[in-house]
Amino acid sequence: MTGTCKLCKNSKKLCQSHVVPEQCYRPLYDEKHRLGELRPGREPTAWMQKGIREYLFCADCEDRLNVYESAFADYWFKRPLPCVPVDAEGVRINGFDYAAFKLFHLSILWRASFSKHALFRAVSLGRYQEKMRDMIWSGGAGPEEHFPIIGVLLVDREDGGAIRNDLITPFMPAKLYNCYVYSACYAGCEWLWFVTDHPNHEVEKLAAFSPRQDGTMLLRARRWKESLGVRGFLDRARKHR
Repeated sequence: MTGTCKLCKNSKKLCQSHVVPEQCYRPLYDEKHRLGELRPGREPTAWMQKGIREYLFCADCEDRLNVYESAFADYWFKRPLPCVPVDAEGVRINGFDYAAFKLFHLSILWRASFSKHALFRAVSLGRYQEKMRDMIWSGGAGPEEHFPIIGVLLVDREDGGAIRNDLITPFMPAKLYNCYVYSACYAGCEWLWFVTDHPNHEVEKLAAFSPRQDGTMLLRARRWKESLGVRGFLDRARKHR
């Protein structure tokens, strides 16, 4: 399929691009390497051999995005997930590349803003869509307080504090401290994006939990059933009973 690449903006042959990268879907596959979409009150439907894909980027831009994806995969998936003591409120991680780590997560929200799939339809970035594109294209992650991202580990307290990395939830919008926020679960965390590069005082304080330029980040921890995405799904499921 030929069209306009969302990243370089050139007319090129487009790839079937992931919004949430394939690496985040792997824990969800069954023994036949399938995953199914769960809907409230229904059995899994629309079995897939790969995660959700759409025609978004050319091959060159796929390679550019893969730099961020590979850096995150090497840091997050090729070693044990953070261990959270059963009663701990969070853990501090370190040793990641600030720009690659932040732009990996920022690129997922940005990709979601172009998607037509129900999982991502709530995302609308307005004027920030182009600002994020510039950051992703240039590789510049900006100051820590610009577009802060918070991670909340999804902990199964009944399983000794194991991390639930087998969940991907719809992107949900909210407004907090006069700032638009999106949340979604993948890679064992619920991630929250604060969509602003002019943070007020309250958002600046929250940025203390976002990725730091020294390669550290404080991840909060929450019982997985208490996450916004999972609670939203369970609430919808109850209504369909």
